[in-house]
Amino acid sequence: DDFSKWLVDEFYPQGQTVAEAREQAYYWFKNHRIESPTKAVLNRLIRKAFNKYEICIFDRIIRSLSPDTKKKMDNCLDGAEGVVEFSTLKADPGRVGLESILNETDKLQFIKSLNLPINIIQSVSTKTLKRFYQRISGESAWEVKRHPQEIKYSLFIIFLYFRQREIIDGMIELFIQIVHRLSVRAERKLVKELMS
Repeated sequence: DDFSKWLVDEFYPQGQTVAEAREQAYYWFKNHRIESPTKAVLNRLIRKAFNKYEICIFDRIIRSLSPDTKKKMDNCLDGAEGVVEFSTLKADPGRVGLESILNETDKLQFIKSLNLPINIIQSVSTKTLKRFYQRISGESAWEVKRHPQEIKYSLFIIFLYFRQREIIDGMIELFIQIVHRLSVRAERKLVKELMS
């Protein structure tokens, strides 16, 4: 119906939630001079339209992924040897040092090897993407693997999209701290030489 179509095509793509849809439903029916359905029916319509909207996003993402990309993602979730594990991807850089830089570089190389469908991801509202990201960030590899394939791969891809930015920001911070430490040491050495 027109109400569901409006939700899927116009309302949810702006990043709105189910709760916000409930608030706007009354005005939509009033503006279209249509009698509003009962609360139970309305809730069903809103939830169904939201699920349809999510499925459209997941379908576009999963159709863009190659079998090789899916295999790498599965290996990551399974903790296969020679692949960056999901728990490692989620972890902070750790102590300042060369080892941390190398670990973060490994994470970035893994993400880059997946060829993220950036154009598709960026066509989705940031508010919606952040909700998906928060959803998967709190899950373990075992929980992610339990999702149906289209949800598993799509949420994982969105997680990696955000995680890539965080890793880069973290590496910049690591470099700044390393440079600061080196300059402090050089300064101390210079003062020591001048004082001797």
